[in-house]
Amino acid sequence: MGKIWFIVLLLLVTPVSAWEVFPDDDPGLRVVDRAYKPIYVDGKETHYYAVLSNGAGQSFLDIYKGLPWKKIHRWRVTFEGEKVKVRPRAALEIIHDEEQNKLFFYWNDYAGYAEGAVHQVLIQNLESGEFTTEWSD
Repeated sequence: MGKIWFIVLLLLVTPVSAWEVFPDDDPGLRVVDRAYKPIYVDGKETHYYAVLSNGAGQSFLDIYKGLPWKKIHRWRVTFEGEKVKVRPRAALEIIHDEEQNKLFFYWNDYAGYAEGAVHQVLIQNLESGEFTTEWSD
């Protein structure tokens, strides 16, 4: 009887948005990591979901906005024109900078030169909706 009450209580306290199904993975790619982040802009809740995947010789970062989920961007990850393939253990993160009104999508992997690693990030300007990329050493 205690288990039934626990399940009923769980159903009552779990937000409706938590039941939303995430988009299907691209069957031609291998998922490295996923990240989900609800953000608040002007008192309004918006949900973001990102999937970092590897294909043959290149990585892809898909960005979704919802609910319901809609793919808003696919970044074919490159550095100085060269395809980048992230390591299978990379951890994807989403950061919301409220002061700049931007989202930062990044992972703990590096691309670039052997003598100096380069850290890459995909940035969405929430005012314009535009995506840009940056790197740092």
